[in-house]
Amino acid sequence: MSNLKRKKIDNDSYFTRCVTYIHQNPSHHGFVKDFSKWHYSSWKAFFSEKQTLLEREKVIEWFGGKEEMISAHRTSIELKFNTLEK
Repeated sequence: MSNLKRKKIDNDSYFTRCVTYIHQNPSHHGFVKDFSKWHYSSWKAFFSEKQTLLEREKVIEWFGGKEEMISAHRTSIELKFNTLEK
């Protein structure tokens, strides 16, 4: 039995929340104080020039640019997916 569940990303705000949740999760669970320092995160790849399989430019543009992406991730938000369920 798996603890993993899938939920269709069916609106813009939920997509934004999923991206920020993924990056903020290590600090939420106390693995690191600052989520951007988590070694296993894709966060640094968004600001690197190195080749990546991430859709880097699409995601950065989604947030409106690098500074806006950083700002959106630094904003204090509730980290529970169930608050977004319909």
